Amino acid sequence: CLENTPIWSEESSLSPHTKERSCWAMSARREGFDEAHLQSLVSSLSQGKKLLESAAENAAQRHRGPYVRDPQCHETIQDLLRFLRRDISRERPVMMQLHAWNLVEKDLIPLILTYHSDSDNIIVDAIKLLVFLTLPAEEDAANGVEQRRCLKLTLEALVRNHDVLAVLFSQLSGPLERYESSQLRLKEDDGKVIQLFLTLMRNLLLGAEKHKTRSEVSDGCQLKENILKNFFDLHLTDLLVQMAKDARKKPFTEDTALLMEVFHLFFHTQSPAHFVQLLERHTGKGLNHDESVRLSYLEARREKVLFTRHGRFGGRSIRSMTVSSNQMKKKVTKKHLNMPSEYFGQMSNLDNTQGSSTLSSSVQLCLAQLALELSSGGFNEIMLASWNNLRHQQNNPSGSEEERLRIYSFLSLAHFFVTFTQLRCASDCKTEPSIISVVANIFDKHVFHWLRMTWEQFEETKSLYGMVLVSGLVKEMISFLDIVIVKGSHADKFACEALVSEILWNETNDDFLFFFQTAVKRYDPNTVQLIYLANVVEGLHTAACLLKRVSSNHATRGDEFYDERMVDNHVRLLACWHLNPQVLNNYLVSFLEEVFDHEVEHTLHEFNNLHLIYSSTIELVGNGNDHSGVHSGLRGIKRVTAAIIGSFMKNFYPMNGGDVQAKHFIDVVFS
Repeated sequence: CLENTPIWSEESSLSPHTKERSCWAMSARREGFDEAHLQSLVSSLSQGKKLLESAAENAAQRHRGPYVRDPQCHETIQDLLRFLRRDISRERPVMMQLHAWNLVEKDLIPLILTYHSDSDNIIVDAIKLLVFLTLPAEEDAANGVEQRRCLKLTLEALVRNHDVLAVLFSQLSGPLERYESSQLRLKEDDGKVIQLFLTLMRNLLLGAEKHKTRSEVSDGCQLKENILKNFFDLHLTDLLVQMAKDARKKPFTEDTALLMEVFHLFFHTQSPAHFVQLLERHTGKGLNHDESVRLSYLEARREKVLFTRHGRFGGRSIRSMTVSSNQMKKKVTKKHLNMPSEYFGQMSNLDNTQGSSTLSSSVQLCLAQLALELSSGGFNEIMLASWNNLRHQQNNPSGSEEERLRIYSFLSLAHFFVTFTQLRCASDCKTEPSIISVVANIFDKHVFHWLRMTWEQFEETKSLYGMVLVSGLVKEMISFLDIVIVKGSHADKFACEALVSEILWNETNDDFLFFFQTAVKRYDPNTVQLIYLANVVEGLHTAACLLKRVSSNHATRGDEFYDERMVDNHVRLLACWHLNPQVLNNYLVSFLEEVFDHEVEHTLHEFNNLHLIYSSTIELVGNGNDHSGVHSGLRGIKRVTAAIIGSFMKNFYPMNGGDVQAKHFIDVVFS
């Protein structure tokens, strides 16, 4: 016990250390904790043990005989927990010192395996200690690389000892059995035990995701696969699905945010398109070519945008898409058609390598089946419970980082399952009502209103990552409504039409259609990545088409729809033809054609617009040969580009025969 011993004192003395521990000694002096006392605590966890210097010595010590804990072991663990609760600096010197002494593999794992059946709660405190030691590394800490290395070694030790995870999670049997049986009464700490294990699962998954270097990406992917295999082998995912279905019941109501984050970490690096293909492979169903184009975009976007948590979210400032007139045409053309960093945001330098180190097909199939099982009711319940909690928290905002991260998890998980369900509906010739009901709880006017408020808050706080997430989710939700209108049952169509009329149109310009239009005009290429603009523009046109499908009486496009800012940002996206989804490219071509119909083509004659349109079309069409494209949209962009350049040239050749000279200029351009 520490009643008479100072744990955290500026005047505490330190014992001498070896050279390889000198960095932790310096950190300890800065933080001012009693490292000598910490060392004595670690040494006294078991009988007759001294502090061992290497893993080889640890292994030799384990072979000498069974692990025998000290009579005061439980009190010692509680003292170590007190140290860790005060280890609040980003460098975490206490945690790093415990990792340097190999506490997990030397003491915690043998202790858990040997004394897991004892009834003195020592295992629960040992698991608390393990949760502290598996917390994710601080990104901006001076020793961030070393923190990730120690965390990786700890996770590998847990995975390498196959029995330890089984023994650990067997401690959940008591609380869950008491919850399931109406004849047993829940203990006071059952809810805390469940929360503790959910936190441990979150730490294990999150620790496997943290990587900065190329070697860490490969190792992290293999580590995550091993962790997921253990979870599936122990049927922990079945427990999680049942918890999700009971998310609005005690004792799970307080853990909905944590449970949602665990599911988010299961799916956030995975492609819903690939999951649909895996699930349909056994039935012989496939997706058509047009849908496959869209799926590749969705997969790319998820890999680029939905990155790991607890870091610096959102892309850094990107460069303007406009170019100066003295740049080379060839250099401009390549620049504008190969810009993943500007399009997706410079959120990670490892986006391309991340895709090369994927999970095995067996684990991906298990994840796909988990997504399908969660669609049977668990997703609806956990999202409704999480949304209620987030809504109440936003009424009394604290502005904390944890609150913002919970919103990110909610948006990411909702985006995954809306996309997953949408693709399942699109791949079936007739949509089943059960598929549509998977995400029914979030298709509510109050949820749309909350999403808009959250979007506005992200804009005020300049949370670029949040803006990308919420815009992508709202766009996918509106696309899903369009599928329901076309393929849903009569009751689903009626409910969908009522929701569309409620959220997309009113006479006070306080609807999502007007909000999308305003967001396109306000877009600043110097601060926000282009994926955000792509989400907003696609959402705008999908909403307009959906509203027109519901009722032709709504005037969805006024003259302000074709003003200069709208045209400039549509042209900006045209330069990213290969990175855009096909449906967005079709919208862009249609929009430029509508500009001529409204006789405002002069907005396209600005130099940067002409330059972008010209360079994009030259690259896409390929010397006038339409067969160099992969779909008919290329012929549409060539036709529109010819009309734009032709109208521009008429301003220079107003005399008779101007049309002939303009046509000659166009022929030269595409020859």
